[in-house]
Amino acid sequence: MSVSVKHNFALNLANTISGLLFPLITFPYASRILLADGIGKIQFFQAIIDYICICTSLGIPLYAVRAVARIRDDRDLRSKTTIEILLLHSIFTVIGYIIVFILAETVIQIKTDIYLFLLLSLTLAFNTIGVAWFYQAMEEFKYITIRSLCVRLFSLIALFLFVNDKQDLYAYTIVLLVGTVGNNIFNFFRLNKYIDVHFRNLNIWRHFYPALKIFTLSIITSIYVNLDSVMLGFLKNEAAVGYYAAAIRLTKALLGIVLSLGNVLLPCFSNMLNNGQFEQFKVLANKAVSFVIALSLPMTVGLFFMATPIIHIFCGDGFEPSILTLRLVAPIVLFINLSGIIGIQILYHKV
Repeated sequence: MSVSVKHNFALNLANTISGLLFPLITFPYASRILLADGIGKIQFFQAIIDYICICTSLGIPLYAVRAVARIRDDRDLRSKTTIEILLLHSIFTVIGYIIVFILAETVIQIKTDIYLFLLLSLTLAFNTIGVAWFYQAMEEFKYITIRSLCVRLFSLIALFLFVNDKQDLYAYTIVLLVGTVGNNIFNFFRLNKYIDVHFRNLNIWRHFYPALKIFTLSIITSIYVNLDSVMLGFLKNEAAVGYYAAAIRLTKALLGIVLSLGNVLLPCFSNMLNNGQFEQFKVLANKAVSFVIALSLPMTVGLFFMATPIIHIFCGDGFEPSILTLRLVAPIVLFINLSGIIGIQILYHKV
């Protein structure tokens, strides 16, 4: 890999590891206070919101990285493209909130705590204004890493200060939101450093079809990763979702370590293909696949054989049903990471 890719990967990996440590510290603390019922309720609602986020994002984050990376050296084009994509995403976010309010008024499981569901729905707005794809396309990984570390440290302190009882469900939810998407506020206000805001000669719908094609290619993985907790919440109860959340939280955290490489490769691959560097692209892609296998396979094996002590340390003694679940879902660390890297190659060749 090139020096710049290694440097950006190191920065993005540091950001990802901090993102991994955040739930590894907060979840064991929260699970012992809120227990399976409280954790399950938040996970069930969050899974529904995440699924709406995926559908309303419509492949825009992946597409936008490529679109902005190709013209990032031209401030006028960069500004025009960024505003168009942001407006397009905003339109679908409004549609997402219509769905949120319909669900809040019609679904019995959600009506039990509508305010918690609406609080978690702030994720939709934060993801839209956060334009994380823009900073990824600009390869601003140093800024992303420093910003995330500061926000997560603040959230961690807030967790220990304000979440001390089973009734502190809303306080934990706010801490969770701030730690995961709260830093997107800084992204939005920092955007004027890179673009000139104007609304002349915009054509937002030119981005719709290519983003939709990327969404179509990735929707199967997205459904698999996000619909599971929703289905479990409807079929069983909040406690069952809580047990499942304990296992899946661990696997998703490990997924992020390897997928951080994909975040670095997206703008890099885009520039290579745009400049006709096809051989360099193939060499880097093959190295990426080998790296993913070498890192993901030991993680998968380790989760399977160490499930019992991991769950006891991570969640406490009341989460024994999570042990078998962790063993069953461990292989997704390998398969999703591998499909993520291969998917990048397919998307950038075909779309």
